[in-house]
Amino acid sequence: AIENGDPVTVDLSAYLDNTDVQDLTSASIDASNILTIAIENGAAVTVDLSSYLDNTDAQTIALNNTTNILTLGNGTAADTTVDLSGYVSTDDQNLTSATIDGSNILTIAIENGDPVTVDLSAYLDNTDVQDLTITGNILSLTGDATSVTLPTADGTETVVTAGADISVTGDGSAATPYVIANTRPDIFYPPSIAVDVSTTGTARTIDLHAEYLAQYGSPSVVSAGAPAAIPTYANNELYYYVTYFDPTVFANVSVDNVGVMTYDVIASPTDYNTLINVVFVAQ
Repeated sequence: AIENGDPVTVDLSAYLDNTDVQDLTSASIDASNILTIAIENGAAVTVDLSSYLDNTDAQTIALNNTTNILTLGNGTAADTTVDLSGYVSTDDQNLTSATIDGSNILTIAIENGDPVTVDLSAYLDNTDVQDLTITGNILSLTGDATSVTLPTADGTETVVTAGADISVTGDGSAATPYVIANTRPDIFYPPSIAVDVSTTGTARTIDLHAEYLAQYGSPSVVSAGAPAAIPTYANNELYYYVTYFDPTVFANVSVDNVGVMTYDVIASPTDYNTLINVVFVAQ
């Protein structure tokens, strides 16, 4: 098991010639990274592994028991391989298993012999702490020159489709965000109000928006479960229209952009009844 790398298993059976019965007496790795394997009735074999450890990143180690190739993964560098074919002994014995546990202990089990364990923990550098960071849209790994530039959202990732009475403008980018608008405006009549036309006069005014707020804000009767007040628009959120007025009673009728209507009363209605029709349109 290698820090920051995948655990590996090593099958050493290919290195035994299987011509006799003998025990593997010991296997060890010293501080100079020299692997020594001692075989009963056979010559000890040593392998110098120090050149295959770069101690700079997360490493992996693997052995192909068919080709006798030992592979050391060097993280960002190219893998290093070692051909161990020349270290095969000339005796008769079977290697039944070789495993490395979570404590970095290599256990080699030999047919007709006692298992041998080797503590590999001293050969791990334990100094490689890597951090994954992102700056803007750049993803980087500490200790690795490689970085990944992530795509920048430009609105093309999302499709916004206009529908009936709805329009969509913009492309969703920061420079041109989506704007969704109602193409059928909110049109409504303001509440009815009394206009004094009992006498004539000029430049009279009525704040249509203020009258609208007063009646919508405090309805005389509310149905069960309804909010106490009706939602309203601010005076600069509406367009104001006078669609009709009685020309025998009113003259010089106008309305400004905040809903104040100005008018003259030129005569009293003969039947005490007259009309001014006003429409509000949400902007």
